[in-house]
Amino acid sequence: MSHLSNQKLSLVFLLAGFVLLAVFLSGCDNTALAGAAGAEQTPQVTAPEQPLATEVVEQPATNEVAEQPTAEPVIEPTAEPTPEPYPAPAGLIAYVSQRDGNAELYVLDAATGESRRLTDDPAEDISPVWSPDGSRLVFSSNRNGDTNLYIINADGSGLYALTNTSGRDSAPAWSPDGNWIAFESFYNGNTDIYLVSQDGANLVQLTSDPGSETMPSWSADGAWLAYASSAVGNAAIYILRPDGSQLTQVGDHLAEAPDLAPVWSPVGHRLAFLSHRNQNSDVYVYDADTGELRMITESQADDVSARWSPDGNRLVFCNGSDDVWDIRLYDFTTGETRSLVNVQTFSCNPVWSADGRYLAFESNQDGDPELYLLAVDDVLFMRLTDVAGFDGQPTWGR
Repeated sequence: MSHLSNQKLSLVFLLAGFVLLAVFLSGCDNTALAGAAGAEQTPQVTAPEQPLATEVVEQPATNEVAEQPTAEPVIEPTAEPTPEPYPAPAGLIAYVSQRDGNAELYVLDAATGESRRLTDDPAEDISPVWSPDGSRLVFSSNRNGDTNLYIINADGSGLYALTNTSGRDSAPAWSPDGNWIAFESFYNGNTDIYLVSQDGANLVQLTSDPGSETMPSWSADGAWLAYASSAVGNAAIYILRPDGSQLTQVGDHLAEAPDLAPVWSPVGHRLAFLSHRNQNSDVYVYDADTGELRMITESQADDVSARWSPDGNRLVFCNGSDDVWDIRLYDFTTGETRSLVNVQTFSCNPVWSADGRYLAFESNQDGDPELYLLAVDDVLFMRLTDVAGFDGQPTWGR
């Protein structure tokens, strides 16, 4: 009995010890916490409360796309296009000048405006015409007493007589291949058309009518020659082959209305000429392939010196009377005619540059016959020569 009581007593003491130990430990924790509360605290960054992983955050359902702000368009300034400069003139312009007292040939460089003398003889040298390749000139001269044809190189070298007749040889025209020169010659009281080879070795008489045949012109392919003839009274225009065959009269010629000065287009078989069938001189064009005849100009004044542009799309000519002549341009594409030079004095004898952008012409607008240069599309012109004495009869080479 006493032994069981002792066991119970021991158990009581053991439990009391555990209680005291727990109380002691609890007191130590409170003391440590109290000491920490008295110390300076470092602020802590607390992350915002996040929803639990299992929590579903509902978003409002919508089919609309959120509108984005529209950026203002940036307008770049448009640069003004730079106009292309008008191409400078090129090639050589041969002309006749009397600045030294008699007619001599000069050559002017269209790019620099510089002139140089080509012939030097007491005789009269006139009517220069360039060879197709621009390397030589044929011209008329009376240096041997008669008026014959001569050929000279563009640099003034290689002068030789092409014809040596007792007639008067003039109006030379090169064949497109450069092998022949057609010309008119007054011999034995009559003017006829002749051909001479470029070396002067072969001379052929093409016409022998009682009337006068003048102003020969070659077609672009060399297949035809045109000229004016008075065989039927007043002059009419005829075409024929270089061998003298297939002689054909152009148009419905009127005996009382002369047709003159034929000139072939550089493209195709169109032939421009002057006709007085409307009382005054107008420009007509004949198509040798179709036989069609068109009246190009109609004016109260006279139209003369018709010249084709290199592409065959335009005709330049002079319009006027007495001492007042201006220069006009007809465009086959538009059918329009416009004035190029109108200075109320003599301006005529226009010739085209090889590229069709310029015209050289003679004018006495400053009191003395001089050469001028005209930019066709800009209708601007400038003086090329400025010396005392006549400067004229220009011809433009390549």
